[in-house]
Amino acid sequence: MFPKILQTANKIELINEEVFSLVKKNKQFLAHTSTYQILADFVVLAIGVSMKKITTPGYNHLLNKGISNCAVCDGYLYRKKPIAVIGNSIIAKHEYNYLTSLSDRVYRIDNEKEKVIKYIGSNHLEKVVTNKKTYEVKAAFVYDKEILDQTLIQRLKLKTVNGRILTNQHYQTNVKHIYAIGDAIKKDLYQVVGAVNDASLVSANIIRASKNA
Repeated sequence: MFPKILQTANKIELINEEVFSLVKKNKQFLAHTSTYQILADFVVLAIGVSMKKITTPGYNHLLNKGISNCAVCDGYLYRKKPIAVIGNSIIAKHEYNYLTSLSDRVYRIDNEKEKVIKYIGSNHLEKVVTNKKTYEVKAAFVYDKEILDQTLIQRLKLKTVNGRILTNQHYQTNVKHIYAIGDAIKKDLYQVVGAVNDASLVSANIIRASKNA
């Protein structure tokens, strides 16, 4: 039997372990890690997404040397310069719209119908070569396919939209007392600052819900 950890009002346990099972047990939730069983009244899923591994020639060499994965972070460095936005994800679409406010030469490459075959540059990105043409650019913002682990989502029968967890304005999922935040949910902007904001708001919502329970 695994030891059981119960969270109290004045103590929080921080456990750096992977949750491999989460099930509803009566009115609570039971999470299993390799070491513990954790019983909780509320659950917040902040599982995030991972990007598909990119093996395109030149990508690793030029990452952070003209190739970036964050337009909000690095876009201003390439103001009024030619830029490529690569990928067909929701993030790619939003980042493209943002970058067009910084430059009038932003090329949209979906990496599906038009696929990048290599990045060229010695110490900094110079060209993006696709199966259709070559783009001379100073920066490429790459947003290849995002992968969200569906294991817990499917087991908990959470509703999704385009693979993202559907929540209401309070970050509640369709399962009572299960919340979700960050890149795992459907929203308009995916950035670290947004995820931090989600976390602060969902904390307040849970405190409010616990008082009304």
